[in-house]
Amino acid sequence: MTGGLTGAPVALLARYVRHALSGAALDDATARRFEEPLRRLRPARRQGDGRRRLPVLHDWDRAVAAAPASLRSPLAALGPALAWTRNPNYRDRPNPCFLARYGYGVILGPPDRLARPLIDDASASMGLLMLGPDVLYPRHCHPAEEIYVPLAGTAWWQRGDAPWRRVPPGIAIHHPSGMPHATRTGGQPLVALYIWQGEIGTHARLTPAG
Repeated sequence: MTGGLTGAPVALLARYVRHALSGAALDDATARRFEEPLRRLRPARRQGDGRRRLPVLHDWDRAVAAAPASLRSPLAALGPALAWTRNPNYRDRPNPCFLARYGYGVILGPPDRLARPLIDDASASMGLLMLGPDVLYPRHCHPAEEIYVPLAGTAWWQRGDAPWRRVPPGIAIHHPSGMPHATRTGGQPLVALYIWQGEIGTHARLTPAG
């Protein structure tokens, strides 16, 4: 294959995320549970259809250039390899500005007609979220327990009814099952790695503001 995952990018990405998890305020059992899928990352033979559709990916190269130096090579390899898509529950519900500046691609997870993960896995899901600049990802929730690790771009994150918090790359954000959360970007695009555990087969749904 051309592009996609090779051994070095996989190792660099996993190392970065492990470091973020080690510095997070997580109990040992939770940290181990979210580290475990990283061990299943490997060079992938499958390749997605890259950047052919979603408008948000027009900012991909800009996001990669702003990432920490150790992540630029892994992200440059991943971008064209993923089958970028959108949550079908969001269709026609958020405003058009959000839909044009949002997308995600699955690295590891259950086989899915839309998302088409690079690596099939029935017990966890992992991928990249991308948001364009100056956009609100509305308040939403899902049954899966989630960790986000921003990889490129500084954004603001809200957990439940807590105040918005500015989070730079490399800081892990934990969302327990069912916790509403939201994200908004400023002048930079955002790329963040997510890991889902638990009930991973149910898409997120938008929730009313608290």
